[in-house]
Amino acid sequence: MTRQRNWRGWRDQLAGDEMKENNIAGLSVTIVVNKQVAVSRAYGMADAENHVPVSTATRFRSGSIAKPITAAAAMALYQSGRLDLDAPVQEYCPAFPRKHWTITTRELLGHLAGIRHYRDDQSDLYSAKHYTDVRGGFELFAGDPLLFQPGTRTLYSTYGYSVVGCVIEGASGEEFRGALNELVLEPAKMRWTRPDNVLEITTGRSRPYTVNKDHTLRNATFVDTSNKIPEGGLISTSDDLSAFAIALESNTFLNSQTTALMWTSQNTSAGQATGYGYGWEVRTGRQPGTSDILVLLPSRDFAVAIMSNTDDIDVTPMAETLARAYLAGTGGR
Repeated sequence: MTRQRNWRGWRDQLAGDEMKENNIAGLSVTIVVNKQVAVSRAYGMADAENHVPVSTATRFRSGSIAKPITAAAAMALYQSGRLDLDAPVQEYCPAFPRKHWTITTRELLGHLAGIRHYRDDQSDLYSAKHYTDVRGGFELFAGDPLLFQPGTRTLYSTYGYSVVGCVIEGASGEEFRGALNELVLEPAKMRWTRPDNVLEITTGRSRPYTVNKDHTLRNATFVDTSNKIPEGGLISTSDDLSAFAIALESNTFLNSQTTALMWTSQNTSAGQATGYGYGWEVRTGRQPGTSDILVLLPSRDFAVAIMSNTDDIDVTPMAETLARAYLAGTGGR
């Protein structure tokens, strides 16, 4: 009992130090050990102006953690035979214009398709226009030429996952939100995860913040993420992200072969490993008003999810410290 109490105190101290050092408004942490939630904690303010504390049900922007969730939906369709990963994407998403070279869903999932990322000035990162469907956001990038022949090199592309979302719609016969619910969210029991629709009144949604140069907190720049729901437009909780990790490790909706494929590094056409599977490797999710991370160590039956409502914070060291503590046996397992 003493060892467990010491661990809890140390963990809370770590979160407190992280929040103080980086002036994080609110934070939630969930740790999974042996496919069960071992720790679920909330710290700070979900709404600093109205003094609303973070709870374990507080919803934060997902950032790029939406990508592995979207990738899992695509792999569920692949597993059921409804999606051919190597077919031209236009077979499922005719809204995306044909290019000089053919693009496949496999290449999209592994950032091998040659579709650009955000503009250099990041003007499209701060999009304030509201779109009513996944295809609407195509106007930002679909007319641009590919940056290279698909498969020949890797380039991280948020917009590639917009096309994956459209592919999921075509393969499933449902709009993206319904397909995601059916294929991933409901099987994984992710009850708090949904698109971050800025026009809806959403229970438990945290306010987004950023830190000024003088270390004071302010409201983050307004963004409407409806242009990129499959790749960065969800809201979720750290408990839901942990439920996702448990579902993957337990083969709840993907079998072990499909999950292994999703977690295996892809290669370029020249045989060079990219270090990126299907939606996995980039563990941090960042966008205005959030900094998140989801780390899975399947061989050690460990996962940790951290979500916050303050942007430009590197929460990776905190996740790694928690992982080392548990794997070293100091987590009260």
